[in-house]
Amino acid sequence: MTTFSASRLSEGNKIFPATISIDEFGVTLRIPGVFKGKEKTLGFREISSVNIETPLVGFSKITFNTLGFDRIHATGFSKEDAKQIKSLVQMGISGKVNVEGTPNVNIPSGSNVISAAKEEKGRIEKEIELEKLKAKQERIKELKAQGKNNLAFMHEYGAYLGGAIGILVIVVFVLLSKSSVESNNKKAMETHLGLERIEDSIKFYLKRKDAGNAMRLTYLLVHPDHELWSTKSSFSNSVYFDEYWDNKRESYKVEIENSGNKTIEKTEVAKIQKQQEVQDKALGILSFVEVHEGYAVLGFNKSDGTQMSVYTDLMKDNWNLRLIDEDGYGANPEYIGREFEYSWKNSKQTNDATGQTESVLKLMSLKLLN
Repeated sequence: MTTFSASRLSEGNKIFPATISIDEFGVTLRIPGVFKGKEKTLGFREISSVNIETPLVGFSKITFNTLGFDRIHATGFSKEDAKQIKSLVQMGISGKVNVEGTPNVNIPSGSNVISAAKEEKGRIEKEIELEKLKAKQERIKELKAQGKNNLAFMHEYGAYLGGAIGILVIVVFVLLSKSSVESNNKKAMETHLGLERIEDSIKFYLKRKDAGNAMRLTYLLVHPDHELWSTKSSFSNSVYFDEYWDNKRESYKVEIENSGNKTIEKTEVAKIQKQQEVQDKALGILSFVEVHEGYAVLGFNKSDGTQMSVYTDLMKDNWNLRLIDEDGYGANPEYIGREFEYSWKNSKQTNDATGQTESVLKLMSLKLLN
């Protein structure tokens, strides 16, 4: 048995779509609004003919003409299904009993019907493709006759152009990604070479047993980029620039502290480390001030487009500026949008909400420039 279903997008088939089932004995119909919605089986001997209406756009209509001169309509089927249904029913009709009532020996078996259905389906698919190609060629001729050559070209080669453009987009994306990776890696390598020169100076001071200068330079071995060092990595081992120099820096610190050199004391190491925590002065536009209990957070927009937030203690720090408004809840609008020079250092602060200690940037100096 072969069953065909109408599309739910067609009228009258949204909830219970019509179905047509065909076997070696006849046709079984279930059509909304017909036969009270129940199944109805018609033997091939009860059907005189079958007609189909297949518009260029939309769904097909199938009409079964019975010997009682009744017409049964089923709508909502695809053009391909409609043609296949017609072909199968006509095959069944051709094997019905003759006028005298003597059975015709040419009644098709179920296997023959199914086999023929497959062949007919292939023929119908080819026919539909030819119809589409013919309609496309007629449309191209029509556009050219109207002088719309560009549209005709797109209509004719649009599918190929779409595929070519898709491939081109993928190729461009891959090339840009590769270029970006190579650019980032090149920049990271330049920083790496600069740190190697600092490392050479550290080795020089260690040979001279000048642990003070060696330790001072050791704190400069910081690489800012987490980029893969491709020439040093392998399939089983990935090396990143920042991690490589973090390990180098800690290794030199341990070596210097354990060297036994009397020219540097532990207190001097701590002093050097504290000095390194204070960063170079920066310029920025004050964008916001968040007031909390006992401290405030200042936000600066830097010239490179980035934003930086620093912490200041309201109870201890006094910058001779009234950054907080009179109510003590926000920024003094007089200073928002003005340029400051400031510096900071890494510090620790307890989060009031979680009770955990967090790293913050503590404001060390602040100077109004305009």
